[in-house]
Amino acid sequence: MNAILLAALSLAHTVEEERAARAAEAAKQGERAALERKTRDVVRRVLVRLDGVLDEELDESDESDDGDHGEAEADR
Repeated sequence: MNAILLAALSLAHTVEEERAARAAEAAKQGERAALERKTRDVVRRVLVRLDGVLDEELDESDESDDGDHGEAEADR
């Protein structure tokens, strides 16, 4: 059982070293900057879509409120 545990720890250490080496190489090649650009673009597109949906909801709300205000003012 101890041998399996030692093998697992050794494998985990090796995997972590490989991950760190790849991360360092990726940073050198500018992949991080590319990923950041892509992420900003995705967030920007999501925000534009949300803004559009909220504008539509606000316009629909204004249209339904316009009719209600006229009736409420006539009752006064």
